[in-house]
Amino acid sequence: MEKRNVEKLNSPSDFMTTHLTGVTCASSSPALLTPSHFTVTSTPSLTSVTPICSAPSLPPHGADPRTLLTHTQPEVMQLHQENRRLLHTLHTQASHTPQREEVERLKEELRERDSIISRQCIEREDLCAELKQSTQKVQQMCEHHAAELSALTHTNSELKNTLHTLTQEITSLRHQVEEVTSERDVLKEQLSARSREKAEQAETLHKLRTYIGTHTRGEDQHTLIERLQKEKEALCLSVELLNVRVKSANDILTLQERELEEQCDPLRRDRSARLLSLWREKVFMLLVQLRSKDSQLHTENTQLHHTELQQQLCSAVEENERLKKHKESSEKSTEHLTDTVHRMSVCVGEWESQIEAAQCRMSALTQRLDFASIRLHTVHGLLMRREALWKVQQATKPAEPTASDSCIERLQLQVELLSLERDTLTQELKRTPQLINNALRDLQLQLCAVDRSREELTVCELRCVEAHTHCEEQERTIVELRAEAHHTQTILQEKLSEVESVCAMQLKEMESHLNTARREHTKAVVALRQVERAAERERQQEREAERARSEHTHTHITQLHTQLKEKDRDRHILLAVVQQQGLMSEYKKVRRAAIHTSTALTDEQQHKQQQTGDTGQQEGSVLNVLCELRSLSSDLIHSTDEEDEDDELGQGEHTQKH
Repeated sequence: MEKRNVEKLNSPSDFMTTHLTGVTCASSSPALLTPSHFTVTSTPSLTSVTPICSAPSLPPHGADPRTLLTHTQPEVMQLHQENRRLLHTLHTQASHTPQREEVERLKEELRERDSIISRQCIEREDLCAELKQSTQKVQQMCEHHAAELSALTHTNSELKNTLHTLTQEITSLRHQVEEVTSERDVLKEQLSARSREKAEQAETLHKLRTYIGTHTRGEDQHTLIERLQKEKEALCLSVELLNVRVKSANDILTLQERELEEQCDPLRRDRSARLLSLWREKVFMLLVQLRSKDSQLHTENTQLHHTELQQQLCSAVEENERLKKHKESSEKSTEHLTDTVHRMSVCVGEWESQIEAAQCRMSALTQRLDFASIRLHTVHGLLMRREALWKVQQATKPAEPTASDSCIERLQLQVELLSLERDTLTQELKRTPQLINNALRDLQLQLCAVDRSREELTVCELRCVEAHTHCEEQERTIVELRAEAHHTQTILQEKLSEVESVCAMQLKEMESHLNTARREHTKAVVALRQVERAAERERQQEREAERARSEHTHTHITQLHTQLKEKDRDRHILLAVVQQQGLMSEYKKVRRAAIHTSTALTDEQQHKQQQTGDTGQQEGSVLNVLCELRSLSSDLIHSTDEEDEDDELGQGEHTQKH
């Protein structure tokens, strides 16, 4: 149908030829004539042919093609009637000989015009049908395009919402990635610190291994060395105690030698020996007390070291727990990231499918728009042809009477209205591709945004993969750190057990030394009390001996007085006898001997008095020694009480710590 119509179309130049007589000549493609064209007169002699009916009223502007056909059908019928009437008039006027040729020519023209009119009617009907179909198609396409535009706007809004949600998720993922990077940096610092510590420990361990490998020959030698070291430590402790005892014995011996050198009187040797023995016991007790204090301080230091090791172990355990919690949180974050990436990849796949479907629809719509634009161009060409034909008819039409001016004006108005409608239709048809182009541009922008979001998603996926690999590395490092922590914990436990065993051994040794010191202290206290009792007995014995000595001296003095009195009486008697017998020279000799004996006796008495003074001094020195021993015994008793209280307090603190 379209090919047939296209073959019938002619250019406007084909209709520009006119006849000299004022009548239109039949061309290869005759134009559509109005009813007013057939109201012209043939000759001036003939009577003017009046039109049978008036010109039909023009249809309103922008009417439907069916109404146009209904309006044009009576016009066509009028044209047929006018043609018949003209033929009848021509038959009636055939008698006129000069006009036969013209009548025949008019008949031919009428026939041709009838055929042209019929053909134009058919073409008009075809054009109206095509125009109706094209308008229906345009309306359908507009409706379809409007529906597609609404669907596209809806999808655009959905895509914008999803894009907004994706941007929010991307921002949240970025924040999470920043947090993960910050945590990664912190973990890297911790890992570097741990690696440095591990390297230092590895170096020390390597050095120890090399040292042990160079200086030992197997586990037997190692165990032997450990056992010998333990024996060495025990022997060192025993040697230290023996050295202390030897030093104390040497000090006591030096003091004893000094006192023995100072004291030369054999009567004071026993007392000085007892004093030295007491002094030795006291010095030994004080030395044992000092040694016990040193051992107590050593045990306290070991306990402090043990508490420090326990605190380090607790801190290592807490650090291990913190690393476990951090690992769990990092695992949760990685799982969340993987879930979000999976959901985003699914959403991106859905968007890709939707965009591909939209692209397919857009390609189909572009094809349909191209087809509609081609059809509109054809309709526009047909309308231009019709306008050109009308212009040719107006140009070739002779001068009509004043009665046809109104019809021409109405036709011009109709043509103007049709041209306006054509312009509006062309503008609308031009606007629709612009709208479609705008929609396509929006879709392209959306596609660009989706591509950017896809690129961002790929970047996020790469970051997530990097974060996952980093988390795996952190997990491996955490496993290594756990192994190191377990190894260090085992080493610390071994060291702790060794320290505990050493401390237990030292505590046992100290307890044994303390028990021996207490036994020695009790022995010293018992010996001191025995010495005090012996000194008391000696004092009593000395008092009794002094009393007996004083009684003996008193009795001896009384005896001497009596003897002196007797001797004086005898002397007086002897003097009297000597005087009576004349023996004075002999008496003088005897007197001198008596004076000599008296001086000897006085000397003896002075010597006795000196001996008694020495015994008094000895008794005073013994009393001083006893006072000193009592003060020492009281000090020893106080010191033993204080030591017992300190031991009880230390045992209570030790039990509280354990």
